[in-house]
Amino acid sequence: MQRNNKSSDQIFKAQQLKTVSLFAGTNIFAGCVKRVSSSAGLLAMITLNAALIYHLNESGRNKRIADNTHNKVFTLFRPGSSARNVENTYRNIAAGGNDLFDWIAKETSELRRNNSSRS
Repeated sequence: MQRNNKSSDQIFKAQQLKTVSLFAGTNIFAGCVKRVSSSAGLLAMITLNAALIYHLNESGRNKRIADNTHNKVFTLFRPGSSARNVENTYRNIAAGGNDLFDWIAKETSELRRNNSSRS
């Protein structure tokens, strides 16, 4: 049961990061539409989101070494099991989102602590 709660917490944190990314992308899109063109804004928004997903996947892959190795061995003997690869990638993104969210929370709390000690 603990693993399920941890997994849902990781997914929630990754979704929050994705929401922030979409909000930032929307602002970039709106700014580019006013100044350049709608296609440039759309390209910037897609690039931002793709970079975020790639970073979360790579970060999660580094955090889940044993699970990724197990997935590679499993797919070696069963070619064509793309559903397992998609699930593994989804879990990597969730683990990476959890890691990035915790890092942002830690850094902001340290900034608040430093700013309050200066006052």
